[in-house]
Amino acid sequence: MKRIIICILVIVISIVSIVFVHYIEYSKQKSEIKKINNEFLKYQKSIVRINEIVSLTNRAINLNNRNNVKLTDEDNYIENDTNSIKVYLKLNSLDQKIEMEKLILNKQGGSENVEYAFSDLIFEIKDVKYHKNGQIKSILFVER
Repeated sequence: MKRIIICILVIVISIVSIVFVHYIEYSKQKSEIKKINNEFLKYQKSIVRINEIVSLTNRAINLNNRNNVKLTDEDNYIENDTNSIKVYLKLNSLDQKIEMEKLILNKQGGSENVEYAFSDLIFEIKDVKYHKNGQIKSILFVER
């Protein structure tokens, strides 16, 4: 009888421990997602200069590298379903969106050249898309 009770207790303690560890990991992941989202959305209701967009793009590049998001030969990150982040720029004079990481990672581009090229423009956040887990997937800055 004692053996059965001990076995049941060991099983219950093991299950509770496993559930607790999964809950801690889930909470940690949600906290990290919230921190990343806050970092990218702090400019949501304000005017944004290109230097701030370049800083956010560099942060997105670092996060994509840390999360092993694949990079194509054309300096574009391939979107995935969990943790890729893309930053886009939309100018009034162009019909299409510009992928910021392509400009910054390009050998002729770079942060300084991008900042110089768009230094007289101001932008605002127009569109934000999220992954299923709640993390930002893409953010679009539109010229005002």
